Amino acid sequence: MKVSKRIYEDLQFLMAEVSSQVIFLLDYVESSSPLLAQKIIDRLGYTQNLRKRIHNSCFKETSESLTRGTDSLVIRAFELIATDLERISELCRDSVKQIEPIQNKSNLNLVDYESLLERVIRGIDLIDLAILGNDNKQALKIGLIERKLNQAYKKLFKKYTNQLKRKGDTEDLISLMFVARNIEQMGDALLSISESILSVNVGQPINTK
Repeated sequence: MKVSKRIYEDLQFLMAEVSSQVIFLLDYVESSSPLLAQKIIDRLGYTQNLRKRIHNSCFKETSESLTRGTDSLVIRAFELIATDLERISELCRDSVKQIEPIQNKSNLNLVDYESLLERVIRGIDLIDLAILGNDNKQALKIGLIERKLNQAYKKLFKKYTNQLKRKGDTEDLISLMFVARNIEQMGDALLSISESILSVNVGQPINTK
């Protein structure tokens, strides 16, 4: 997947930034530290700026694609990947806002979220490998994370629904259901990234879901 150096470097910065935010969210689940919460919220603006820079550069590259020989499908893929990465960042921020008002922090079980967020981090780490090597295998691995997160979300939803029936910590449990849903949607973003990379590699739009 060949694009200008600026687009590729900005995407690398964006991947590193979003991965850090997911790590901060994982740490926040464990510690409920207000400093970590604020750090995640404050970094969203940086993520948005990187996404805008990539989109602006892609727009410019599109207009010059005939002279540079850049494939329009590649440019579109980088735009979509940047958008999906920003979406993961937004979901991190929203998760913080759901967690902050939880009264009974013992309901926020690290075990429920640790492996899920680690999967998201792993998926982001695989993006560069898939792009650099035009590697369908790595791209498919990114997409498979969505299935794992979806299965885990269904289990958590059932768990929290059963707890709600016992009428305990209702507001906390509803917040936790939203957090679980946010993580499941991170999987949707990763699946979209996977499909963008696969579409470039096979030369036509791919929908794997």
